[in-house]
Amino acid sequence: MMSDINNAIHEGNNNVDDNGGLVLVALQIVQHFLLDKKLDIQQELEEGRFIDELFKFYSFIQSDQITNDFTVVLVHFVDDMTRDQKLKMKQEKYITPLIHLINCKDEDCLAYISMFLADIAIQMDLSDKIQQQNQIRSVFEKNKALPQLLKIMKSENF
Repeated sequence: MMSDINNAIHEGNNNVDDNGGLVLVALQIVQHFLLDKKLDIQQELEEGRFIDELFKFYSFIQSDQITNDFTVVLVHFVDDMTRDQKLKMKQEKYITPLIHLINCKDEDCLAYISMFLADIAIQMDLSDKIQQQNQIRSVFEKNKALPQLLKIMKSENF
């Protein structure tokens, strides 16, 4: 079943206009799997299947095409992830596609993306380092996205 879902999302990468509905159905199925605890997030992270395909999709879809239906799955994922899994998500390949989407106008979509990024950002490595570099901030700086993030956080709608 997950290979079919991955294929549907991959097809969405190639043509969001024609295959966006298929991607939405695939994401709804994944949400049900997450709610029913039928999806092994650790296996998905290790094998780089669904999660990597999802974030590739986020990098292809334009900010004016994205809706909350495409991003609500992020909240379900972050709720089910362990601290170590969240630390693994603090990589540029997972952060940059979401930065690309923070220019969207859908407030719910922005809320889901913000919740995901906030939960990932607060995760700290349990090493003996006194000060740890914040990977997310460096990616935001690199992509010149901090002003947009501040604008979102200052909005009265959040």
